[in-house]
Amino acid sequence: MMKIKVVGLTVLFSLLSLSMTAQSIVWQLKPGNYSDIVRFGPDLYQVTKDGNIGIIHSDGSIVVPVECDEITGFYEHKALVLGSQTDAEGNKRILGYLTDKGQYVPFSATFYTLEGLAFYSDDMLPVNDAKGRRGYLDEKGIPVLGFKGKWSAIAPFTEGYAVVSFY
Repeated sequence: MMKIKVVGLTVLFSLLSLSMTAQSIVWQLKPGNYSDIVRFGPDLYQVTKDGNIGIIHSDGSIVVPVECDEITGFYEHKALVLGSQTDAEGNKRILGYLTDKGQYVPFSATFYTLEGLAFYSDDMLPVNDAKGRRGYLDEKGIPVLGFKGKWSAIAPFTEGYAVVSFY
């Protein structure tokens, strides 16, 4: 009977300490500035304001401006930051990507996701450009392969190789 009480008290105190920790993190932020705040990663929080989302640190400093439509989950340490603008196929514009360490890399040129392929693989990102041509971007968002209008379909890189289809 004594063991049950000890285990019960241990669980109770653990739950109380977790709830106090969660509250102290949220209290560092200014909830009045945002309509929603959700933990996104270590010291990263997804915030919503006027229907747009962004990423901030727990101290309130902005990592990704609150101007985005969607942020994908992390894959190979990167999450794509997407805008609301779409191309003719309905693919979302890529504004840049966020690393799981909290670094945001914005793209200067216009590129769009491909259906089911909104992630970096082997440090290459399959995309459409503004003219609908398929190709790959490197980690800086710079075109490195394709974009000549010859590829009808492309797949992610795996172990240094990717499958492409020609028109």
